[in-house]
Amino acid sequence: MSRWVAFHESLKIYEEIVGKDHSSYAAPLSNLGMLERSRVLESEAEEGEDDNYASTQNDDETNIDLQTLRDSNTPEQKAKLSALERMQLNESAIEYFDEAYRIRLSELGVNHPHTIQSRTQLGSAIAASIEERYKVHLFPLFTRVCK
Repeated sequence: MSRWVAFHESLKIYEEIVGKDHSSYAAPLSNLGMLERSRVLESEAEEGEDDNYASTQNDDETNIDLQTLRDSNTPEQKAKLSALERMQLNESAIEYFDEAYRIRLSELGVNHPHTIQSRTQLGSAIAASIEERYKVHLFPLFTRVCK
C-alpha cells in the first residue's frame, strides 16, 4: 500500500472523528499541501535556472498520474519532474491549501495565526503556479518573437 493511500485512509478516519470542518482537520491538509510544494521546489532547485528547459518539454504529457508522482518521492526513486508534472503537483497543493484556509477562516477567524499561515501558503502556491505557467507558455513565445 502506498504511503499516500495510507495517509488518506487515516485522514478519512480523522475526518469521521472530528468532522471535515474542524480546525484541527485543516492541519493535515496544510501538511499535504506543503509536501506537494516541497516536491515542486526540490525539482526546481535540481533544474536550476535553465531558461531553455520549458521549451524542451514534451507537449504530449497531458495525463500524468499524481499518485505516481507522489509515490516516486523516495530517495531511491526521485526523478526530475517535467514542467507539467510540477504544475500538476502545485495545483494539487493549491487545492489542499484552499481547503485548509476555508476551514481555518470559518473556524478560527481572519486574524488567527493559523489562518494567516494558510492564506500565505495559498498565495505562495498560486504565485508559483502563475510563474510556472509563464515559464512554460509565454517565455518560449517571447524568446521566439524577440529573436
